[in-house]
Amino acid sequence: MRNEKRKSPAIDATDHTILITCDKCEWRELHDDRNAAWYALARHLKTGHDDPYAAKSAARNIYRNHHE
Repeated sequence: MRNEKRKSPAIDATDHTILITCDKCEWRELHDDRNAAWYALARHLKTGHDDPYAAKSAARNIYRNHHE
């Protein structure tokens, strides 16, 4: 069963820029591409929060982004 109360990373997109934010800290970054934004978040989580599953989470989010 999924834990629906778990906070997730936020991605805000306009026609030209994507802002990705970390759910664990105040980190945020602008990108031109959604995939690049998710990969940047994965790098941040792996290095900044020692998250060994960051790449898998980013891949899952990219897949969801393309199949919604």
